[in-house]
Amino acid sequence: MKTSLFVILLIIGIGHVQGKFHQVRPELRDLLPKNMLKFMDSFTPEDEKLFEETDDSGGLSEYLKRVGAKNPKLAQRGSVIVKDIVTRMAALDQTTSDFVKTVMGALDRKLGKLNDQEVIETAKVLLAGFDKLTLGRRSGLKAMFPSIHDTLLSDKFKELAKGKL
Repeated sequence: MKTSLFVILLIIGIGHVQGKFHQVRPELRDLLPKNMLKFMDSFTPEDEKLFEETDDSGGLSEYLKRVGAKNPKLAQRGSVIVKDIVTRMAALDQTTSDFVKTVMGALDRKLGKLNDQEVIETAKVLLAGFDKLTLGRRSGLKAMFPSIHDTLLSDKFKELAKGKL
């Protein structure tokens, strides 16, 4: 259930600020799973408004039912994304799962326009957490969340963490 709550908070949060999310530096945005990015990029202004106006109390299934009452296709697409993320998170050990939550939490707090120092600090924190993962945990991360793994290993992201924007 913790994973489900995490996913709903992430999707609701992203749904509310999806327009601002496009302003985030690509190096941070690239950390999200590709299917989630594709889902978010497909939002129409009406979809964004629906996410914003829908009551998010009562848990994941209730939220998706409320969205589905107004837009069944959007709810179905959201359900597929949620199921995928929950499945991926469940396949990880607790330490790696916690790291993924740290990454997503950092992104959630970094939506909208950022100054360069905030971007650099976020990159540093995420790289430090990644460096603490064992090789086995990194392999699990790569299998379940390749976008996070590959982005954190990229030279571009490492340069960002060093302040070379």
